[in-house]
Amino acid sequence: MNCFIQIDYISPDALDFVKQHEDIQGVVLGDYTCNRRMFPGGYAGLVKSVGDFKRINKEIIIQTPMYATVRNFDEIVDGISFLNTEYQIKKFLVQDVGVLSSISKTIPDSELIWSQMGRNRGNILNMESVLYLQEQGLTGMELCTKSRISALSTYGMKAYASYGNIIYMSVSRNCYNKFFDDNTVCRNDCCNHRKTMTTKSENQISVDGFFLGKAYHYNDSCEYWQSVWNYCENIILHAESLETAIKYYNKYKEISKAYE
Repeated sequence: MNCFIQIDYISPDALDFVKQHEDIQGVVLGDYTCNRRMFPGGYAGLVKSVGDFKRINKEIIIQTPMYATVRNFDEIVDGISFLNTEYQIKKFLVQDVGVLSSISKTIPDSELIWSQMGRNRGNILNMESVLYLQEQGLTGMELCTKSRISALSTYGMKAYASYGNIIYMSVSRNCYNKFFDDNTVCRNDCCNHRKTMTTKSENQISVDGFFLGKAYHYNDSCEYWQSVWNYCENIILHAESLETAIKYYNKYKEISKAYE
């Protein structure tokens, strides 16, 4: 099983952790919404991290932005082409059909994986939608349920098991931290994960950049892991912090022993 790690904030300690474990195939780099959440320096930090992980011989999957509009589409595609040319990056997590189609045309030998953020509001996935995405160049999908993992093999695509499925109450095109602080200047408040807001029903929810009430769900059921072991060659472990990543990496290793 190839294990890839995605951590919300990439620190030097994260690089050391991945370097120390030969069974970690690689990392997912690039934030869904804003690269300032994941790296000091934003996009410049992303490029630096790509170089850092390449130097320790780790494979890299680039997570493309969640929102691709006329304002940033060319910038997204140019950045992807740059990383492919300079660092030979060929694996991309995508959740936008336009970005998917563009990468497929410009980098024909790329591996294009539909990410867990490619869900619609009802999280409905049917045969027609999968076939349509496949026609646009999709080669794999990141999945978090037993039934979908087993079904995907019939389409001739790779199933990437998601360990740490992202859940949230709301996601926006604009940064909530800026809005609630009444300040247009980014102060990286999302990186410390300490801000909260109180709802009308007096519940406390996190304010995490573009997300409200963001968290990760880890499926430890035997049924899920049996499906993962039967149909997947790759797993992506998602975590808010390095400490959480270490915790669930160790748990993943313990679970894996039952299926080896």
